[in-house]
Amino acid sequence: MTNESIQFLTLSKNLSFFYFQFYSVHTPIQPNKKYIDKFNKKLKQLDIDETAVKKEGKGITTLDQHNAAYASMLFALDKNIGKLVKNLKERGLYENTTLVFTSDNGGLSTLSKSRNHKAPTSVLPLRAGKGWLYEGGIRVPLLIKPSHYSGEARSSAEPIVGHDFYPTLLSMAGIEVENNIILDGIDLSPLIHENKSLERVDLFWHYQKDLRLLVLQFVWEIGN
Repeated sequence: MTNESIQFLTLSKNLSFFYFQFYSVHTPIQPNKKYIDKFNKKLKQLDIDETAVKKEGKGITTLDQHNAAYASMLFALDKNIGKLVKNLKERGLYENTTLVFTSDNGGLSTLSKSRNHKAPTSVLPLRAGKGWLYEGGIRVPLLIKPSHYSGEARSSAEPIVGHDFYPTLLSMAGIEVENNIILDGIDLSPLIHENKSLERVDLFWHYQKDLRLLVLQFVWEIGN
């Protein structure tokens, strides 16, 4: 996917581009053959207790990082992001590109007891993981490199939600939204560039586990 994206940059010349989504890291956990030996060796050196787990309702949460295959996948992801960023710099596109690195949910650290095997990662000190409404399930990595940013790197404890990316990226691209369009999210540009707090008290969202039910609900609402 990285090679295809670089090929796209080669062919697109001065065209705008948007959105790139890696498949990793996701199930099925398939070791990267190039890096798996590196992490099998590291696992032996760390001497980790691979039995450390915690019961979480109907699930079991993994409490340690012990899955070499998972680590090899994550390492490959890091390598490919670096390769893509390097290519942007070589083409003189890096400064004029906004980069957002994030995830759709927390790490897969909690599995149902009925699965009869351990989850492949841990997100300690956060509680539980993907599919749960505790912080382990909803708190995700987020790094933003704005285009033409001259300030210092810094961190923020301001809570945001995925809905905020749409108005934020529109704003950074200089695209104005018509007044009659209602956006669920908030433009994060003032937070990023001026370190201002967001004028928002609470965050609300709905988790629909069964996509088929969601589609049926949508069809029913349209039909009525």
